[in-house]
This record gives sequence, structure tokens and C-alpha cells, in this order.
Amino acid sequence: MRRYSITKEQEQIYYMDMINDSSMSSISASLLVDKHQCKAELSETLRLLVTRYDSFKLVIIENENGIQQQFTNTDLYKGNVTFSSVNGFKIWAETNAKIIMDKNVSMANIYGVIIEDKIGIFIKVHHLISDAWSMGIVFQDFLNLILGNDCDEPVSYEEYLIDYFENSEKRVLHKNKAKEYWTTQLALCNKGVPSNLISNYSSKRVLYELDEEKSSLIREYCKKNKVSGYNLIMAAIGLYASMIYMENELYIGTTIINRPLGSTKKIVGVFVDTLPVYIKVEHDEHFSEYISNVRRSIYNTIKNRNCVYQDILNIYHQEYNTNSQLFDIMVNYQLNNIDDEICSLDWYDCGKIECGLMISLRELRGKLYIQYDYQVEKYSEEQIEVANRQIINVLLGLINNNENERISVFLDAPKEDKDIILSEFNKTEVKHSQKTVIELFEEQVKKTSDNVAVV
Repeated sequence: MRRYSITKEQEQIYYMDMINDSSMSSISASLLVDKHQCKAELSETLRLLVTRYDSFKLVIIENENGIQQQFTNTDLYKGNVTFSSVNGFKIWAETNAKIIMDKNVSMANIYGVIIEDKIGIFIKVHHLISDAWSMGIVFQDFLNLILGNDCDEPVSYEEYLIDYFENSEKRVLHKNKAKEYWTTQLALCNKGVPSNLISNYSSKRVLYELDEEKSSLIREYCKKNKVSGYNLIMAAIGLYASMIYMENELYIGTTIINRPLGSTKKIVGVFVDTLPVYIKVEHDEHFSEYISNVRRSIYNTIKNRNCVYQDILNIYHQEYNTNSQLFDIMVNYQLNNIDDEICSLDWYDCGKIECGLMISLRELRGKLYIQYDYQVEKYSEEQIEVANRQIINVLLGLINNNENERISVFLDAPKEDKDIILSEFNKTEVKHSQKTVIELFEEQVKKTSDNVAVV
């Protein structure tokens, strides 16, 4: 079978996976449906489903030709698992999510799930072949099939890879244009954060629910002011990060879907990338001006997404003689497009994250949640509670018609919270690495020289 090099989006994931050798690079989720609504048999549905996604049959090959990926005939469907309760299933799923996947053998596992009056699907995939958008496509297809509805025609990931490498020159032109933007942007703000060298990237997850009233008010605010929930949460966290780092200019990481063409929006594969968003906090400006600037900054980041984060870091490291990262806090917005009136969608924590803190605004069953994934070596549960309290305060201030207040009002935290923010968040007990991701990978290869790897 034909082999392909890995894409730029896959490259960063690959090196992080080699350094950490953990579950950090996998995504796990499940979708459960009431049995009485299903018109198709579960096993038959899943066997048909797995034939739709060629990307799920990829494995990584490491040899003298470099790092490559190859399509295989691996059986992705692992059979059905039966449980007496939803809670029992979720315990199994959470445990499974933390198991390391061998990218050289199989990068996708799909199980049927049977729980009394419910049936469903549990999927675990390596991030090298899928992203959250792709998982949404699979779940929607499963829902259509199990309910007896039609599905869209699947789009081949292999055809995308062929086009990707055949049109590399065109992509280089777009990349060079984006590099010009990031070179200019870094000249305006080249403040980064130290690259923390921690032992294992272990993380915890905390989910805070916003009640229906608050969720409704936030949606109304966004609609009235033509601001997306993503823009709003980015602006609120930007204010909080400014307090943490005691800087009025900084970068916050964000996940970019990176599917510009209509056809790519239907492909199950990996397109996502992580990029920095420039945040500038002027304490005398009104929030309406501030959020407008944040929205413009997000737009510029998305517009110049052809330069992946590692390329931006290379510019940063070379131009400013540093090995720091540009951010250690990330913001993500997870919109649920599945009809949760007839099913339940759940994502499972793999127990590892690459950055210090990832904050996600999630929408589940008509409610909004703020989810915090944090590295336990960097943050405590108390710090996360303070972070959530302050971010909620900013959001509530906005929906209570205070958008014309000056920024300084939103940064006026209670003294006990400020003490935690300024003393605990700025501790520097964690050792700092002065090496890039690829340099760390090379060190790991030397430590595990018996393992097969290509530099």
C-alpha cells in the first residue's frame, strides 16, 4: 500500500507524542441513544460505519525514509461491550481513555455499547488521524445509520493527502505570506512564557456548570452584540491572563479548525492546529472596544493559519534568541451539533495536556459549561476555583449591561483572590527547559535508543 509523509498539522502531534509517550495524543468520546428509537442493528451499523473512514486505518511507519503513514486493513470494530448502568460504562470509558495507543499498530478503536435501554458507540482515536470536528462527523453518521436515515457520501482522506502533497508549491506561497504576518506581529509583541519541563504532563479536569438563566443571558448578549461565544470567552480569559502574568500584552493559544474548503469540512482526518492569539489590555479602554480588538486579533490568527505553530515558534526563537513558548494558556470552544434531545454525547479526559491550562466553553444539553484542564504540577484546585470565579464575574458583568465599563473594573478582584493569583500563579518552582520540542524529542531518542525512531 502507498505510503505518505505526515502533514505539518501531524508533525507537532507526532513529536509531542514521542516525547511524552502517553495518552495525551488520543481523543475518546461516546454517543448513547435510546434503544426504542433505533431502527438498525448495532453490530451491522458499526461494521458499515467503519468502512466510511479511510483515515482510521492509518498507521505510522518509522524507517530510513523518515516518518510516514500507511493505510492498512486493520479491523477497527472491536465488538460490543455490555454494562448494567451508564455509570459503569463511563468508568470503563474513562479508564480506556487513559490507555496509551500504539500508533505503529492501530490508531482507532471502535466499540458498540449496550446498556439496558440504551445502545451506542465508543470511539478512541489517535490525534494524528482525527480531531474533534472529525469525531462529530462520525457521531452524526452513526446517529443517521442507527435511526435509519441517509448519510452524506464519505470523502476520502487519502485523496486529500494526494492533493496536499501534489500542491505543495501553492501551499508554500500561502505559508510565506502568513510568515510575513507573524514576523511583523512578533516584532510588535515578543513576550513569551518559559518552556516548563515537567515530569509527565498529568492533568485534571474540572467542569463548572452555568445554570440555564446565565446560559440564556450569555447567548442573548452574544446575539445582541453580534459576538460569538468563542470571542466572549477569549476576551474574558484574556483579561484574567493579563492579571496572572501582570502583562498588558500577551498571547493565548487557541485551536484552529483549519478546514477552509467546503470539501474538507466533510473529511474525517486531522486538520486542527494550535495558534497564538494576540491580546492587548488597555485598562482605560471600554470593554466594547477591547472585545472588538480581540475579535480582530482572532480573525488575523485564522487568516494566517497557513503558518503552523512550530513555524511561528521557529521565527520567534531565531529572531529573539529564546526557547520560550508564546503561551501556556489555551482557549477552546466546543459546540455540540448533535441533537441531544434523543442522545447523549460525552468526551473523556485522557489525563494529560500539553499546555499548563486549557479552558473550554462547552455546550451540552442546552446549558453552557466552562471546563478547565490543568497540569497538576503547575496549578492547584484552589487556583482553578479562583480562575473560574473571576472569569464568571467578568461574564456576568458583561451580561448585566456593563460592556461600556472600563477594563479596569473587570480586573478588580477581591483581595483574597488577588493574593492567590499574584503569589501562587507566579511561582517558578517548575524547572524550565531551554530546548525546542524537536530537541527534546532527540534527547528522548538517545534515552530510548532501542526503540525504532527517525530524527
